[in-house]
Amino acid sequence: MRKNLNFTGFISLYLIPALIYLQIFWFLPDNNQSLLADQGNTSSHLLDLAEESYYNGEFEETIGLVKQCLADTSLNKENRKRANIILARTYLARGEQEFAMEAIMNILQVDPTYRPTIEEEKPQYVNLVMEVRAAFEKPSTETTKSALNKWLYVGASALAATAIIIIAGSGKSEEETQTNPLPEPPTFPKLRK
Repeated sequence: MRKNLNFTGFISLYLIPALIYLQIFWFLPDNNQSLLADQGNTSSHLLDLAEESYYNGEFEETIGLVKQCLADTSLNKENRKRANIILARTYLARGEQEFAMEAIMNILQVDPTYRPTIEEEKPQYVNLVMEVRAAFEKPSTETTKSALNKWLYVGASALAATAIIIIAGSGKSEEETQTNPLPEPPTFPKLRK
């Protein structure tokens, strides 16, 4: 037995699914473009949420959001810096100074000129950044001194080796000294009395 389709049945059975199909697949490229544009804003949005949760004292949520953001390999430098700043603040607020220092090291790797001021950040944070910066810059100074010392040792060793070769090469051999004895001293005239 065949059912008679009225106009409403036809619309609900054929027309609505067709419109949904067109909406999904016909306009998909435009939707993809807007989705791609939203992905660029996703990092900023996650960081906004992380910052908000930090100010609300929800440190676990803050760390989770920041780590989710940092997992994105296409994250630009500015957002990577911002994420690590939020992370350093959060760890510092939790009293986990080692993790805060690690986040600050990541900031300095992204932006070696980063220097927060007391007007922008808490003094404890600014002092920690200065401490990490000093440790960050110290190895390069020590490396330079170490390299200079190595060159001084190499140069002094080369100079000493050259001097030994010159001294050893300028001396006479034993045979020359035995075959040519020293001449007799001259005779002096006798003095008269």
